[in-house]
Amino acid sequence: MKVLIFLFFWASLSPFCPAQNTFSKTISNYPLDPEGAWTVAEVADGYIIVSWGECFGQDVLTCGVVSKLDKNGDIVWFKQFDFYPNAYSSLMVRENKIYVSGCKNQGEKQLILFCLDMNGNVIWQKEYGDPAQGEVGSTLAFSSDSTIIISGTRRPNITGMPRQIAYLVKTDIDGAILDEHTYDFQNDQSVAVTNIETTDGQTVFSYLACPESCFLEFSGGVAAVNTVGTLVWNLPLPFSYEPDRPHIIQTDAITLVTNWHTKTVLPVHDLNPPALFYLNKDGQIQDSLVFENQTLKSIDDLEPVWEKGLVGCGSNYFDYIAVPSPELGGWVFKVNKNKVLLWERTYTDTAYQGRTGKFQSIALASDGGYIAVGHIVNNMTGVLEAHNWILKLDSLGCLQPGCGEINYISETEEATFLKGRDILVYPNPANSFVNIQLPSENTFKKLSAFLVSNKGSTIKQFLIDSNEIQINISDIETGVYYLMINQGNEIITSKRIIISR
Repeated sequence: MKVLIFLFFWASLSPFCPAQNTFSKTISNYPLDPEGAWTVAEVADGYIIVSWGECFGQDVLTCGVVSKLDKNGDIVWFKQFDFYPNAYSSLMVRENKIYVSGCKNQGEKQLILFCLDMNGNVIWQKEYGDPAQGEVGSTLAFSSDSTIIISGTRRPNITGMPRQIAYLVKTDIDGAILDEHTYDFQNDQSVAVTNIETTDGQTVFSYLACPESCFLEFSGGVAAVNTVGTLVWNLPLPFSYEPDRPHIIQTDAITLVTNWHTKTVLPVHDLNPPALFYLNKDGQIQDSLVFENQTLKSIDDLEPVWEKGLVGCGSNYFDYIAVPSPELGGWVFKVNKNKVLLWERTYTDTAYQGRTGKFQSIALASDGGYIAVGHIVNNMTGVLEAHNWILKLDSLGCLQPGCGEINYISETEEATFLKGRDILVYPNPANSFVNIQLPSENTFKKLSAFLVSNKGSTIKQFLIDSNEIQINISDIETGVYYLMINQGNEIITSKRIIISR
């Protein structure tokens, strides 16, 4: 009877415990132009991602790209904007509006803030700062009174001193400027990285600083200002060999956490491993957690799990001491409220025989899991392919249940090129032939196809002169290849083909 009661109780709870969806996806909004995801936020029906990408039809190199994905990681829409996005905390979603910050990518530099609707259409955009002062960067946070706090960097126009100082802007909910301040710490170059409002109303921001030479030794810091912009406290962090950028988060009513580096003398360990520093709200270090390791880790984002700890992400060159050319992987980890490392996972992709990039951003998902974003570089097609990499993990940081610390992903789906996503290539794996099938309402003209080896050399090329053609591959050795389809000089899709017999 007790068993039956327990099963009934468990069944009654199951509708309120959604299954945790996991996937590894790569998305290319542009045909073979480099693109990489920098920050992510969950919305009710999917995810919003901000990435950098090559600009269409412009002289400038980098534009901001905002993409909407559904809950399965498939793309719904994407929009390109004339700004250079920041890799850190440059995206927030509030009351069915998307706020994205960065700096202008052409002309005189200013901070820029976009307010978009949920379809990516611009509601308004605003610029901040003196163009002559060269503002760059830009991260944002909302305060309790619904004002917006934007942090960036100003370059004072001082002859012979191309220095940088931290720059904060406060606006109302419609982007109208209310206040602005600059902060110059230790007469160093200071770059504001992230900012938050604490539960007692202070604005706290982290910054990267270095002497004017910025050579070999870097310093970071955390500072707090009150509601009128007056500096309340400033905590310089130790000198480091690494120019990583510290983040600041609040994990409970009394605890702030920032990431930085600390020095260690342990044999065959990093001399400058990453660390978490736990502060009180007066800016005093209370404790630390050092990732003493042999893998050259780097922290690129922190997210609080309120009153339960935090999660973070970054990169991991695993086995870098023992291996001459170590592999880079995307690294995720979780620390509980007692400052104990619960788990850490490193993911690297093997499907592309390319290079896995680090994770730039991690977000908590409503199903109890996590979503991390970064990029993957594909070396197989002989050209530079950099794709958005989106990894949805369960509550234990796993793509597959029971995963370990190091995870090689071979099932990552090939990159989705939007123009050619309806082109079918089958069977795969293939034996003696491959079919290429265009959509029934085909609008493509002058298509050609190239079969490329894993070393980037063209094995075969031919014209696509009908909606469905068959390619004879019986004379091709077994292995992994790419089938690239061009419209003129534009590559509109790239399909990974396995030939096996």
